[in-house]
Amino acid sequence: MSISIKSPILLEILSIFIGINMTKNGIIGLSAGAIAVLSALTFYTQSAFSSQLEQAITTSQNGQAKISIESEAKGLLSGTTQYKVTFSRDSLQQLAPTQQIDEALELYVNHSYNSYPLLVASEFSLDLTKGAAKDFMAAFPNQNIEHLMTVNTNLLTQSQTTALSIKPTTLKNDEVTVTLGDVSATSETDLSFKSGDVKINFEKLVLDLGNEGLFNLNSLATTATIGDLDGMVYAKNSVMSLANVSFVKEAHQVSMDMTDLSMVSSYSNEQSEAISGKSLVSIASINVNNALAKYNVANTTIDMTVNNIDKAGLVAIDKASKNGSNPSEIMDAAKLILARGIDGTINTLNTTVNDVNLTSNGTFALPSYTGNDLQGELQRHFMTQFGFDYSVNLSNNYGEVFPQFAPMIDGMTAQGFVKADAKGNLSTVIKMDAGAITANDKRIR
Repeated sequence: MSISIKSPILLEILSIFIGINMTKNGIIGLSAGAIAVLSALTFYTQSAFSSQLEQAITTSQNGQAKISIESEAKGLLSGTTQYKVTFSRDSLQQLAPTQQIDEALELYVNHSYNSYPLLVASEFSLDLTKGAAKDFMAAFPNQNIEHLMTVNTNLLTQSQTTALSIKPTTLKNDEVTVTLGDVSATSETDLSFKSGDVKINFEKLVLDLGNEGLFNLNSLATTATIGDLDGMVYAKNSVMSLANVSFVKEAHQVSMDMTDLSMVSSYSNEQSEAISGKSLVSIASINVNNALAKYNVANTTIDMTVNNIDKAGLVAIDKASKNGSNPSEIMDAAKLILARGIDGTINTLNTTVNDVNLTSNGTFALPSYTGNDLQGELQRHFMTQFGFDYSVNLSNNYGEVFPQFAPMIDGMTAQGFVKADAKGNLSTVIKMDAGAITANDKRIR
């Protein structure tokens, strides 16, 4: 039996230990050899880690964010670096389309690390004295946000373990009070952060804006398994839960409260040219009140599956969005998805609004479109080729709860578009096929 060893590190280890006798001199030689091996592994780790950082910075540059080194100090087995992370104005505008964004956002991140045999221990923290973080903290003089992220890089297992911790904090001035509960996040991934498991727990966030209102968020938790889909990092499956979120603005008699939100999503068939996505959303209750009306939305469930999503198109859209959202690139990516067509199933869409029950389910499909006109011609294709078959049921108390809609619904029932059972509960099946729309098999258009 022959053994082929290509790793220079393993060759060095073997060259030291082969032929050592377990005599006194041999034991001394063994100790010296072990020290030499550990030293060699440590220097190798330092070199490999530095190369990894340089590559990560180079590959992370895109139209949305840019990373540059602001300052750097390197020792034999340790170092400190400050990174400048710049988020472009366009990317920020996409995240907040209703806000006027005039300039890029700059954050400064401090990084210190120590190298050990095949292991690098890193610590990251946001520099609160520079950039956008400084501007934010200027509103809260002599106050601080205690936080730290640690990353342990293991070159032997080609893995990284990350932990983020933000301690409970209260920031206060004459206009606003920000109360932040414990925040923790952990991950176990590969060296490129492209596959592995992620967990995030957010205890609470309270924003007391005085006359502008009170925002309260409690117990947000997320777990996900991430993967690499032809260069696109995505959540193969994820679970998110939120105990409560609310907003109250007493001056305008406006309030909103949502409890027990749960979202579960997953992808399948990732190895094929077309993939499928499934999502399940459930909400225990949503209460919305204003000076004119009060709405209670309870027991909401949305269970939907989308099939035949072109994988190359999905990856291309992700790439285009990272390149500054170039419209032509996004259009080209959208063409790939449209050329394959798409279909899906709304397994369940059920809810109760002010005690009126609505239950529904159905299917939909958009056949392949291979044209180049993503305006008028695509709209015509949609109107003539898009198909759906959707069943809807409504409880008989709709007229009592929403009298303003009763005449319209009763008129549709009289025309045969909607059926009423002996108890007055309503049902219909809405279909669209070859441009024709029917309800209860009677043509609407």
